[in-house]
Amino acid sequence: MAIYSVYAPPAGSSAPADGERLVFVKDGFSFAALVVPWAYLLWHRLWLVFCGWLLVIAVLQGIELVTSPATGSVLGVLFALWGALEAASLRGWTLLQRGWTLAGIVEGGDLDAAERRFLGDWLDRQPQPATPVRAATFPPRPAPTHGQREVIGMFPFNGDRP
Repeated sequence: MAIYSVYAPPAGSSAPADGERLVFVKDGFSFAALVVPWAYLLWHRLWLVFCGWLLVIAVLQGIELVTSPATGSVLGVLFALWGALEAASLRGWTLLQRGWTLAGIVEGGDLDAAERRFLGDWLDRQPQPATPVRAATFPPRPAPTHGQREVIGMFPFNGDRP
């Protein structure tokens, strides 16, 4: 079972209350953040984290030039492992910085199961509209007067059978 943190969009946004824009972030190790960290950060729009990642990579390259290449490699591997372990936390932190709120935490076998489980409870807790929406009503059509024939569909109707 996986644990997902669920984030709701900012209150001032035009997001519907039906859960369409909720973001589910899976907690734990991210293989994508380990293999291609720059792509993971850009895909999830973690711009500030990406800038920090570039800065740390530049510092690690400088350390490698000053010390032995083995030291720089070990530090690079440790930084990559740390980034893969903390990728979900950094993504959640970024969402919180953008004004999103933590709507809850849910457990599920996969993303679909977690979404079903969370939305089943979350939608029940949403406030219902104060007044129900009614269908449009039209005023009654006046009855035909003497000399006018009522039309049903495309054929005039005079009341007697042909």
